Amino acid sequence: MKPDSQAEVVTGRPVRATLTARTGAIAAMVTIGGLIFGYDNGIIAGALLFIQPEFGLGALAQGVTVSSVFVGAMFGAGTSGYLTDRWGRRPMMAVGSVVFIVSSVLGALAADAALLTVSRVILGAAIGIMCMTVPVYLSEIAPANRRGALGVLFQVAIALGIVVAYIVNYLLSGTGNWRLMIGLGAVPAAILVFGLMGMPESPRWLVGKGRIDDARAVLLRLRSAEAAGPELESIRETVSLRTVGFRGLFRPGLRPALIAGAGIAVFIQFTGVSAVVYFAPTILKAAGFGVSAALMGTFGIGVLTFLATVLGVFLVDRFGRRRMLLIGIPAMAVSLAVIALMYGKPDLTGGPALTILVMTGAYMIFFSCGLGVVTWVILPELFPLAARSAANGLCTLVLWAGNFVVTLIFLPVVNGAGEAATFWILAGISVVATLFVLAKVPETKGKSLEELERAFA
Repeated sequence: MKPDSQAEVVTGRPVRATLTARTGAIAAMVTIGGLIFGYDNGIIAGALLFIQPEFGLGALAQGVTVSSVFVGAMFGAGTSGYLTDRWGRRPMMAVGSVVFIVSSVLGALAADAALLTVSRVILGAAIGIMCMTVPVYLSEIAPANRRGALGVLFQVAIALGIVVAYIVNYLLSGTGNWRLMIGLGAVPAAILVFGLMGMPESPRWLVGKGRIDDARAVLLRLRSAEAAGPELESIRETVSLRTVGFRGLFRPGLRPALIAGAGIAVFIQFTGVSAVVYFAPTILKAAGFGVSAALMGTFGIGVLTFLATVLGVFLVDRFGRRRMLLIGIPAMAVSLAVIALMYGKPDLTGGPALTILVMTGAYMIFFSCGLGVVTWVILPELFPLAARSAANGLCTLVLWAGNFVVTLIFLPVVNGAGEAATFWILAGISVVATLFVLAKVPETKGKSLEELERAFA
């Protein structure tokens, strides 16, 4: 890195950027996209209890209704990488917000299961766009020493959205008004549309497009004057003006990072989190809880998930991404194994039912402090700028494909194999995920994106 400020010339050390209030405020605004995602994920869990009898949905039909969102998410993730590179990070977040509003209104007005499913496919497109674009944007505006914390804000917002959804589910459970539950998702999306009007574009995207003066102006808004110059110079030294498409991701230099990123995307789903989030009330009803008690228990789980995710903000830059995965995933495996043992008992009343509730909460805590926190942080870190959008889009597409499969088959597998066997399978997959992290996932904490790019090259 070349000296570019008086401070660096005097000390002989690179000037490290620090987190400014403006950068934090911008990050908080764009993570509303995560809150909308979390709300729409959580709200279907409670709404499904009332949609199912109104539309007469069987187990497979419920799975199709819930999982249809991931068809749209795969499309949104698969196309937004190219569009984000072409148009920029901020315009694509605005597009995703508008699509959120449209899908929430259509879902609330759906006259039958087919129209509800269509609205959820559209919703999925917005989720795919946001889950690809927001983490990339956050990683590109954050200083290196706080990139993990800012990246985790996206997951914090998702967890908060789930909690808000569970509260709305519980408050409206007496009325059974699932249409209002779904329609309220348009409110935070509208707030984000207006909030994005004052947001800067990613300085790294601007440099990639040759807009050096614009990138300098953005960095001077986000950093101190002493830190902005050296960071701009470092970006210019590593940025290629040529972006990499999907085909280029499979070249030897990018293959290890792609394997690590795609593997994390697979295991975040196949260790069962989506099934627990979407079907938590159904799981608790199977353990003997009534509808209100199941919704209240689900709300408690959501609060624990949110608090654990907030804790992850303080841990991810301190302990590192890899270490948090190697603590969280094995603990998830233990929690799932205990749930399986409890479901294997002939009588679930009393202690076994309470244990299932407690261990479901423990599972979500360990997920939130491990895979939940790390995934959205590490995916943008693994890839160079020229490949970041395409690679993040591909990994997000894989993530949503896994989510679609798990959500579609979860209830039919439970009905066919039983709860105990299903949770044993999830525990076994968590063990495999631990071995994968040990073998394939590197540590990325504390380094700038440009330093990581040089290291991986």
